[in-house]
Amino acid sequence: MFEPKRIHPVGMILSFLKIIKSYILPVILFFFFGNNDFNLYFIIGASCLFVIIVVTSILDWWKFTYWIEDGELRIKHGIFIKKKRYIPIERIQSINTTAGIIQQIFQLVKVQIETAGGGLEAEGVLTAIKKQEADRIQNAIAIHKRDVSKQIENQDVDQNEEKP
Repeated sequence: MFEPKRIHPVGMILSFLKIIKSYILPVILFFFFGNNDFNLYFIIGASCLFVIIVVTSILDWWKFTYWIEDGELRIKHGIFIKKKRYIPIERIQSINTTAGIIQQIFQLVKVQIETAGGGLEAEGVLTAIKKQEADRIQNAIAIHKRDVSKQIENQDVDQNEEKP
């Protein structure tokens, strides 16, 4: 888990659909209520926008990496603005896995990492990874939490033995 990994390439499709969903209403409104003289410009503009969305989806997938290191789940992403999210494993409260239609077709899952005080949104989201990889992440986090709790118990026992 120490090497940075990418989500499954299906993540490109999911990113593409998410961007399209945000642009669809303005495009439809412009197409139906725009001036008829601008239909050629609309087609050219829509084609350029489509190409930009495809390229952005590919780059977004390429720049998204995750790994576990030094007691943290680390996520790096961003095309122009690089974002790094380091989530301490001790703060992780739950790991939720879901599978939408596209994930089910490719036998993938979406993993949402929620932390204490994380608010309404998940602290980290891996949109398309294999179920086995999700299980490995859950196991690595469980093992780390167990090791940390054993260390704390051993420290408590040592401190209690030192007291007369």
